[in-house]
Amino acid sequence: MFDVRDMVNGQWLLVEEEAVNCIPPTSAKMLVEHYRRDFIERIVGHRLIIITNQDVDAVCTVKILTTLFKTEGIQYILLSCSGLTELKEKYDEYNSQSDRCLLVNCGGTIDVLDLLGNPPREKLFFILDYHRPLNILNYYNATGQVVIISVLESEENIPEIDEIFREEPPDSSEEEDDHDDDEALDANGMNERQRRKTERRAQRQLYTTWVKKREHLLFTYREHSYYSRPSALYGLEIAWGMSRDDMESVWSAIVSLTDSLVLGRLPRPKYSEYASTVNDHILRISNANQLPRDCLKIRFERDLFLFLYRHWSVYDSLKTTPYVVSTLKTWSQDGHRKLKQMLAHLGLPLSEVKQKYANMSLDLRRQLVEMFSSQVVVENYKLPDLVFGSFVAEIGFRPKFNALDVQLATLALLEEPDPNKTEEERFLLAVQGLDVRNFEKGGIEKAKGMMKQVNNQVQMMVEMKLVQEVGPFLFVQLTDSMIDFNYFKRPAGIPLLANFLQHAGIRAGKKGWRQSPWLIMIPYDQEYFVAVGVQPGAFEQADKNIFPEVFRCIKGKMGEDVVADWFDGWAILVKNQKRQVFADLLLALSE
Repeated sequence: MFDVRDMVNGQWLLVEEEAVNCIPPTSAKMLVEHYRRDFIERIVGHRLIIITNQDVDAVCTVKILTTLFKTEGIQYILLSCSGLTELKEKYDEYNSQSDRCLLVNCGGTIDVLDLLGNPPREKLFFILDYHRPLNILNYYNATGQVVIISVLESEENIPEIDEIFREEPPDSSEEEDDHDDDEALDANGMNERQRRKTERRAQRQLYTTWVKKREHLLFTYREHSYYSRPSALYGLEIAWGMSRDDMESVWSAIVSLTDSLVLGRLPRPKYSEYASTVNDHILRISNANQLPRDCLKIRFERDLFLFLYRHWSVYDSLKTTPYVVSTLKTWSQDGHRKLKQMLAHLGLPLSEVKQKYANMSLDLRRQLVEMFSSQVVVENYKLPDLVFGSFVAEIGFRPKFNALDVQLATLALLEEPDPNKTEEERFLLAVQGLDVRNFEKGGIEKAKGMMKQVNNQVQMMVEMKLVQEVGPFLFVQLTDSMIDFNYFKRPAGIPLLANFLQHAGIRAGKKGWRQSPWLIMIPYDQEYFVAVGVQPGAFEQADKNIFPEVFRCIKGKMGEDVVADWFDGWAILVKNQKRQVFADLLLALSE
């Protein structure tokens, strides 16, 4: 759909041209192969600076690793940041206190050494980041200062080192024009100087061909952005490698995995694959230890894909879960009637489903999963994914809770629109909220408020017909006069709203909209709005997103009128008065 190469005069090439002549050693693929040797042993005895992104996966990763560091006696400084500018500011402020730095979900897709001003060689940076693709200069690192904590997935087609780096041959024009006429001539009638000049010219032509191929490889590599395995799963493996993993660290990894599913960062097959791996950890820990009654116990089982239903009523949860709301169109009278009809077909009285889940009949509670996985729901109401494999936990005789609820509670704590709390304070509260004994304190109620806001916005979009077809795009322009947008001002919470808007818009609109990319414009403040690029069908399956590369091109054209500072490139800030310029450039790129 897009061809950005002709639009930006080569600006899309993120690896600087002078790096072509920098030839790192072949051993410069800086991936951690052994967690203890390549990571833990290199930070023991040092104070570690942890700089982390502000998303749910980062919260879970920090929870696992800081618990490990406390056990191992590793001192650390924990800092959170919302974007590239703040990352550099935090590093500049604290870099004198340590020569070891861990970057969580930030720094992987950029040249981190260049961003931080090329720190001295004794500075060592560990990057644990699920954003993809990785920056080439982090992966092939000549100084050995950058170490990536990751296992490359099959789809990560990183170009080989000789395809990216090569020494530039001397220019043949530098050869002196005059030559000794008395020099011996070869069979082709050329003397030694002419032969050298011919060879240099041939080398230069080969080099020019190689550079063009390199540019194509880099463009293909950088063209799409996507997400890899959640960082918290690596955190769990590190704790396991140190024999320090427990049920609490496994639970944090589960919440992170659920977050990737809910926000569309992982397709369901990948989720199932990673969930199986996590379940192996649960079985291993359970079999190795005789857990007392009041300890955390986790099971992988079939559960309802309904938001917060154990802490709400089933009816309110059905009316709030994006998957159900979009499929049944419950914002309309027909959809509302269809929801009640489905409950009647299942034999669920309204008097039961409208009261709190804990007060429902025990027999009905036990039958809910089977009821909502019946053929009536799957075929008649087109809800095949209303039951999914999830992790359910319990402590002693307390009520069960599932990872989906904790994920939403953690996200709500991160995105809480409280002007009296800084982003750093909200991040620390989210980390504390992961404690399985305290997560219900505030987080669940905030999650209910957040989901109500999301549903109100979707209803507004449908009723006011805010979706507009502009070229190949579907534009949705939201206004702050309609609703409070404080929950949706950062990439951590935006996907929940964006994917819901897309799903609901397609259900309420035309069938052809399913194949169209969406651009959602969300109010940010008096000066800027948030532009969010959503790939076709993002609510159904995680897919590679071309919008980050497109937005980089637009940033190159609009300069300071666009702020591309977040670690998730599919969302940028654009000045309100430049809205039309931004839209025109986006349309020009699509032609």
